[in-house]
Amino acid sequence: MPLFLPGLAIGALIGVAGYLLLAFELFNLDSSIAFLAGALISALTISFAAKNKDVSDDTEDSDSELATLYVGNLPYRVNEQAVKDYFEKVTKVHSVRLLRDRKTGKRKGFGFVEVPEKDVDNIIKKLNDSEFEDRTLKVRVAKDRNDRDES
Repeated sequence: MPLFLPGLAIGALIGVAGYLLLAFELFNLDSSIAFLAGALISALTISFAAKNKDVSDDTEDSDSELATLYVGNLPYRVNEQAVKDYFEKVTKVHSVRLLRDRKTGKRKGFGFVEVPEKDVDNIIKKLNDSEFEDRTLKVRVAKDRNDRDES
């Protein structure tokens, strides 16, 4: 979740609470003191939200190194969501790209799946030569475009 959404919600709640307190004159504060109190509460709220953001960033960094897998022998009728669902039985999937013929728009029967690099060996072990919609998948580490050009 983006940092500004929880901070915005908390800020809105504090603002409404402050308005109600001042509107019903529950606290008889000078406007300069009320401003300083609001600034202090806002700073504490933003600081708290930033600390929580840092904690969640640490967990996302573990998956930041991505690897691309080639997936061949896919059924022509399959879509990206079906492939993603199949791979997510084994690991977290970052993206799926299934290739189409430029002239006909029909699927070519292969594509690429981006997954965490640390899971590549396990994914290949579990999904290579596995049955997916009556087809035997071929799952390999994708070659870079430069490597394919030289072959």
